[in-house]
Amino acid sequence: MLKYATSLVGEVLILLLFFVVSNNFLAERPNLIEADGRGYYEFLPAAFIYEDLTLSYLDTLQTDFYDDPMIADVFYPRLENGQRYDKYFLGTAILQAPFFGIGHAWAHLSPTEKEDG
Repeated sequence: MLKYATSLVGEVLILLLFFVVSNNFLAERPNLIEADGRGYYEFLPAAFIYEDLTLSYLDTLQTDFYDDPMIADVFYPRLENGQRYDKYFLGTAILQAPFFGIGHAWAHLSPTEKEDG
């Protein structure tokens, strides 16, 4: 019985170590959503926080997550009339919406979090 318990503890510790290392929990991650994920996600703050589906708020937005002005031009190009558009599909944002809602509600209730999406 002791041999079985020791083996089980060892296996659990190895799995836990593998999980921590593979998910890189120890590294600092300033931006949780990058690259294409940002494009899919942008529908949510555009609709629910800034109420601006034309994405014109990106030109004046200054936050920790939009620190590079070129980001808006790369991810959200302009039409001939100068209006920005999100080149990504809306479906992913619809699936992310419940989690966005939970996070936004948490930020609303928290005294330390900003409601900036």
